[in-house]
Amino acid sequence: MTGTETVVSPQQDYAAALARIAAYREQLERADSQADQNSLDRAGDLELLYQSMQWVDELPAPVHKVWRGRPVDPRSRNRFATWVLQQTGLNPSRVGQLHRAHELTGIIGTGYKEFLTSEKALRPFARLKRAGYGDRIPEVYKMAIELAEGRAPTSAETRQAVRDFLAQWSPQQRRERSRAEVARSHRLKAQTAIEILIADGIDTEVKALAEWVARRLP
Repeated sequence: MTGTETVVSPQQDYAAALARIAAYREQLERADSQADQNSLDRAGDLELLYQSMQWVDELPAPVHKVWRGRPVDPRSRNRFATWVLQQTGLNPSRVGQLHRAHELTGIIGTGYKEFLTSEKALRPFARLKRAGYGDRIPEVYKMAIELAEGRAPTSAETRQAVRDFLAQWSPQQRRERSRAEVARSHRLKAQTAIEILIADGIDTEVKALAEWVARRLP
C-alpha cells in the first residue's frame, strides 16, 4: 500500500450504502410523481372510451353466457379493461385504479376541482366507499386539504384524513356499516344480472325467480 491510497473503513461503507438507499428512495418518489402526472385527465379519457360503448363490438362476444352463477355482461368494466390492454398495453389493474379515481372525483364534486390533481391521492377514499361512508367523502376531502394547509393534498394527507374520520366510530359500528354496504352492493349486482337476463330473452319463470332471489339478498 502506498502513502497516497485512502483506506475506507467499514463505517464509511455503511454510511455510503445508507446514502445510496436514501437516493434510491428519492428516485422512486420521482418516478411515482411522474407516473401520476395528468392521471385524472387520463381517467377522464378512459371514461369517455367506456361510455362510447364502441369497444364492445371490437371484442369477441363472451364465450359463456353465465360465469360463476351470474350472467356475463358484455359491457363489464373487466371486459373494457381487457380491451384497453389489447389496444394500448395499459395494465387492467391500472385501468381499475383510474376508473375508481374518476368515480371519486364525481363524488367529491366540482367545488374542489382545483385540488384534484392526483389519482394516487384519491386511493384512500375507496376505503370510505367500501365501508359505507361514500356520502361523507367530500367533507373528508376538505379535511385533507386542511391538513395540506390549503394545497392539493397528497396521499399521506388523504390517508390521515380518512383515519381521523373513521376514528369517530368504534370497530363494531364500522363493521355494521360495512356489512350494510356489502349488502347494498350485492343487490345492485343482482339487479344488473336480472337486466342482462331479460335482455337475453329469458322466459317468464326464470325472470320471476331471478327477481325473487334479488329481493331476498341480505
